[in-house]
Order: sequence, then C-alpha cells, then structure tokens
Amino acid sequence: MSGRPHQSRCIGYALRPAPHKRPRPPDRPPPSPRPHAPPARAARAAAALLASSSLAAAAASAPALAATALLALAGPAAAAVVELTWSIGWVDNINPDGLAPRRVIGVNGKWPIDPIVATLGDTLVIHATNKLDVDTALHAHGLYQNGTTYYDGAAGITECGIAPGSTFTYNIPIQQTGTYWLHGHRYGQYVDGLRTPLILRPQNQTRLKFDDEIVLSLSDWYHQEHKPLNDFFLSIFNPTGKEPIPDSGLINHSANTVVKVQPNKTYLVRVVTMSALAMFNFYIEGHDLTVVEVDGEDVEPFPAASVPIAAAQRYAFLFTAKNTTDFNYRIHADMDMSMFDSPPDTLNPFVNATLQYSPTAPMFAAPADQAPDPTAFDQTQLVPVTPIAPYSNDQSVRYDTVFQLFDDGANHGTFNETIYRFGDVPPVLTAMTMGNLATDPRAYSPFNQVVVTEHLKGIEIILNNMDAGKHPFHLHGHKFQVVAIGDGVYDPVAGAANITALKNPMRRDTIVVPTQGYAVLRFYADNPGVWFFHCHIEWHLEAGLASLFVEAPLEMQKKIKVPNSINEQCLLLGKKVSGNAMGYNDTTTFPGLSMSRVYPTGFGAKGIVALIGCIISALVGLGTVVWYARADTTPGKPASR
Repeated sequence: MSGRPHQSRCIGYALRPAPHKRPRPPDRPPPSPRPHAPPARAARAAAALLASSSLAAAAASAPALAATALLALAGPAAAAVVELTWSIGWVDNINPDGLAPRRVIGVNGKWPIDPIVATLGDTLVIHATNKLDVDTALHAHGLYQNGTTYYDGAAGITECGIAPGSTFTYNIPIQQTGTYWLHGHRYGQYVDGLRTPLILRPQNQTRLKFDDEIVLSLSDWYHQEHKPLNDFFLSIFNPTGKEPIPDSGLINHSANTVVKVQPNKTYLVRVVTMSALAMFNFYIEGHDLTVVEVDGEDVEPFPAASVPIAAAQRYAFLFTAKNTTDFNYRIHADMDMSMFDSPPDTLNPFVNATLQYSPTAPMFAAPADQAPDPTAFDQTQLVPVTPIAPYSNDQSVRYDTVFQLFDDGANHGTFNETIYRFGDVPPVLTAMTMGNLATDPRAYSPFNQVVVTEHLKGIEIILNNMDAGKHPFHLHGHKFQVVAIGDGVYDPVAGAANITALKNPMRRDTIVVPTQGYAVLRFYADNPGVWFFHCHIEWHLEAGLASLFVEAPLEMQKKIKVPNSINEQCLLLGKKVSGNAMGYNDTTTFPGLSMSRVYPTGFGAKGIVALIGCIISALVGLGTVVWYARADTTPGKPASR
C-alpha cells in the first residue's frame, strides 16, 4: 500500500509504532523475502527495475522477483525492529455491545488489543507468553513469511503451538505493505478477542495523496465463549450444521464508535474484517468511496458505493470530507443476513459508527430506500497497480466443497468429502525431516487433502462450492490471482480461453466463492513452505474445511532452518518433532489417524433385512389384533373363530 507519509496517530485507532521500534542489531541481517534469490540477485533485480521504464513490466516478466525488488528498493538503512512483549490471557468483564459482560482473550491485561504498525523492511518481533490453560498461536494474516514459514503461526501446521505457561518469540520479516491483521490461530481464539489490525507502511508514500488515515475493524460478537458454541456446533444435536449466530456486530470493538473528520480533508480508510461468520456491507452515507487496495494489494482507483467484505478480507478506500460541518453521517457495516441460518429477531443487522464533523451537528437523515446495493460491486474489475499476466497452469487441483453428516454424528465441511485432521507432527517438521519422502503427499497424512508442489511452478485451484452458503477461502503465504468466478460448476475447457485472454487479473489472499458457484485461483510457487488453505468462517475451519499445500519441500530442506524453539514447544505439548504426521519415517504408518466416513444414507443390506423383519413383525401383530377383535367373548358362549 502506497501513499504520503502520515502522522503517528490514526483516526479510529491510535497507532503508536515509535515506542516499540529500535534499530536492527548489526548481527541481524535484513530479511530476504525470496529465499531462492540470493542478495546479489536481489540487488541486480532492484537495479534492473530502477533502470526499467516500467516496474510493472519487470514484475510481470519475473513475478518471483517482485517482492524482492520492493524490499531491495526499501534499503536496509531504514530497517528497524518493532518489538512487542505480549502476555496472552483472559480479561474479565468486557461488554463492548453494552448487552452482556463476558471475559475475552486480551494482551497484558487489556482488551481490545492495540493495533500493530510496521514499515517495509522492518522485523516484527513478538515475545508471546501464554497465560491460557491451553496452547495458543499467532498468525499474521496475509504475510508472505518468505523464508520463515515456521513463523506463520498456524498451530498444527507450521508449529505445534505455544504451551501454557511458556514464552515463544516470533521474528517476522516485513516484506510487503498494506492492510492486514494478526490473530490467534488455535481453538478459535480470535473469536474470543485475540485479534488486532496490522498496518504495514511503505517507507515513502508517493502513489496516493491523503491528509490522514482511518483504521476500522469490523467484527461479529458472541456473548458466549467459542468453546461451548463450537462444541454444540460439532455435536450430534446439530445435524444440519447450523453455525452459531452472533449476538451483535462491532466497529472498532464497540457499538458506539465515533470517527472525527475535518471538512475538505482526504482520508485513507483501512477496513479489516475480523469476524467469525458475518459478512458486512460497508459504505458511508453521503460520501463517495474509491477502492485503492484489496487484501494488501494496490489497485487502480475504483469507485464503489458499497462493498461487501467477508471474514478476513480487507479493503482500503479514499474519500474526501464535505466542505461543511452541518451534519454527521453514519458509517455502515450492515451484516449480510443471508450468511445466517434462521437469525433471531433480536439480532440488529445494522452495524453503525458515526462520522463526526461536529459534536453538535445533527445526524444526516439518509432515505431508507437509497441504501446502495452491495451486489453492484464487481471485484473482478479491480486492476492491480503492478500488472501480472495469469500464471501458468502447471499443476491443477479441484476442490468440491460440501457439508455432510459424518460417522461421528457431526456435520462437517469438506473438500472432496475429506475432513482435515491434525496429526502429532506439524507438516513443517515433516517436510524438513523426511528427506525425499517429503515429496509424497501421504507423508502429511493420507486422510487429508494435501498437495505437494514443485518450485517455481504455476498452481491452479478450482473451487466448486456445492453448498447453499458463501465461503471466504484464504491461502497462507501467497496472494493468488482470481482468474474465474461465477455460478454453477466450473468447466475448465470452456474457461481456459477466458483465462488466456486476461491481462492482469485481480490478486488477493481471501476470496468469497458464491453460493452454488465457483472460483478459479492461480498462484506462483516461489515461496517454499507449508501453507494452510481453508475457509475463514471460523466454524467451518473447526469443522474441517481445509487443505494443505506443501511447497517445494526439497527446497525447504536446502534453504530453511527451523529454530529450536519450534521443537521445544512441540515437546512441551507432548508432540513429536520428526517423521510423518504421526512420527514414523514412512508413508504408511499412521496409528491414531483414520479416514472419516460420510454417514450412510438410504438402506444397506443390514438395514433392508431389519426393515423386512419390522414389516413381518408388524403384519403378525396386526393379524393378532384383528383375530382377537373378531373373537366372540360373550360369557357362557364358546368363542367364534
């Protein structure tokens, strides 16, 4: 995300990066965003890009170097360490919607958690102490983690988790700019409050012109904690898979947020959706919005009256304030009620904040019938600032998404009728310790959807959503191109020509696949690591709607060194640190793991026999009743037959 240098405080959230920053120690080199590109190559790439008349053309011809060049241009001189010390634990008596107090997961005894701000080239260091009674993990959503897949923070994938009572340090290289967020990636802990915006700034704001910045988080809110809600959701008492419906919606963790603006000023508004289920329709009454960023990807200015924003998605907008202070206006983040199965009448879908020009001004009375239509927004019209043609289709995987009742009695989300189950060894350690066997998908569990990719290849993901609801899917470690999206089941033959005709398809890291529709994604495998791919409706992730991409495991073994602290945490949690998903050095031995079975429908052989037996018994019983009813039971007279 580019723009003009701005102040140390942002409207909406107070952003204070300076107290946490310190110069990078001399013995700690600046991060390299592309582990397969050595420093000399990165420098040559940067020089070539500077000499080129078109940065975009260079990135299009060598997409693997785009982030390398960006970081090289930033220069090591300005690099710093943004260092945070977090004690993660419960905070009591929090009541953000004013309806019901509850405990939440906060940091250092406080909630909400302060937003994080860093600059391109920095290193974000988080010393995380776990004061919970279960393990935890922190995921910087949308960050590439190039060369540091082990700090991606997906518990059970890139680490085992942070054991209760212990401390783990994340050292995250800042290799990109834009609007992101950091959240718990274990046991749905972000639903209980472990979440905050993460703003990554360029060193020089040049592309956009604005006077100040506003950061807005959108979230749904539950009066119950995640665990009891999830326990019921995945129980035999919920065979239809109805998701827990939130009790309210919040903007900046409050039902009464006020954002102060000044006349004639131009603002950059960063919007981060941190919800478990809810999708929001975002707009500001009486103001024109211009989209300039999506999921951290700079796009050409695109006017939008209203934008639907799903869980984990982010947008940045420009708008210019009015030239008078006659009225205040509502900022809308109205919940999309189609995401909820039979919502209660007590749920207020109209989630608002106040855009305040004057504390004494009346609220602008917008006509109810003039609310903008969010379905008019076409995300495929967004054009990335740096053009990249569609990546090649060197390897393709098709995922059919459906919810089904399984043999455990619960309704699970599946890719190709497969539930993702975690093993005893996180895949990052399997990839690093299995030698050539790490290229065999079965090493990571033969019962999961696992794709092993080669290095520097184009990967295509075909998503067919067979479900009656929309799903926001997120890929860790990459931004993908959205090369096709529509209704029905994707036809790769008919769609190939349309993809070839694309010049610069939209890129993002979280995509909503429409109801009974499809999306086709492509990414370039230039980031060796293990990357989770899952629905970001938290309840659906808990239900198993996920898969794994193991990217260039042999390259990982050559170029990545997993810190000892990863293994230490695994051992504290009683997990194993080498071998296949269950700790064996082969692709066939997986004690404790098995394939989940779809609950049978219709009648099998035993069912048919049982049904016939029931019918015969019923006929005999009915005959006995008739026989008895026809019998003459008059005293002193023989019974008639």
